Amino acid sequence: MPPFEPQMPPQGDPQVQQSPVQQPSVFSPQEPIAPPPPTGTPSIHQVKQTKLMLVGVGSIAVILLITTLVFASKALTTAAALQAKYEAGNTAGKASQKKTDAIAYNKELTADFRTYEAPTTSGSFRVNYPKNWSLSIDSTTSDPTLGLVNPEYVNQKSTIGYALSFNLKDTAYAATKKLYDDRVKFSKGKLKVEAITVSGIKGFKYTGILDPNNQKVSKPGTVVVLPLRDKTMLLQTDNNELYATVYNRMLDEIVLIP
Repeated sequence: MPPFEPQMPPQGDPQVQQSPVQQPSVFSPQEPIAPPPPTGTPSIHQVKQTKLMLVGVGSIAVILLITTLVFASKALTTAAALQAKYEAGNTAGKASQKKTDAIAYNKELTADFRTYEAPTTSGSFRVNYPKNWSLSIDSTTSDPTLGLVNPEYVNQKSTIGYALSFNLKDTAYAATKKLYDDRVKFSKGKLKVEAITVSGIKGFKYTGILDPNNQKVSKPGTVVVLPLRDKTMLLQTDNNELYATVYNRMLDEIVLIP
């Protein structure tokens, strides 16, 4: 018998598939992977970020608080200043309104006049004064005539002055004039003098603080000093601000007999 020979499959036979040759795999060694942090526990980096965030928020809050306090303080200061200014203006406004009302009231009261005529022994002079005002003739004085005129009521012992007064003094004109001229000299400009003619008689008008020794009558007033025979006539108001208009009318309408 012929010897046994193994038969090799024919080359290229599609029916026969060759097993692929397995190549050994080549790979680089990998670093050990750290296990993830336990669930719910922040990492160190997250803790740092959280701290930085809290510090930043706290700083902003402090800045905002300081800014708020500064603006609030300024607002309170401004409000106090405005309130003080308002109150001052309100007080000034009330005083100004009171003055305006007093002037208007006096103007209304002085719309009509009536006449006082002195007795013959005093020269029979005539003085016009507001019809709605009160007139009082002071009989306690040694002067021939002293007439006091005020709105509503005349207090002969008043120390705050009168709206109008006419005083026929039993003293020489030159002596009376010198008294007021001396006051002008030492008044430091608070009392001024000028020439005037009233009822055809030449005299002098003194305007300002009439009596520096009387501190209670501190408002500027006016007095006219006129010679009347051997006597002196004084025509006066103690408050120019309130009574200047009616006073000037009295000067225009008074009748003096030389």
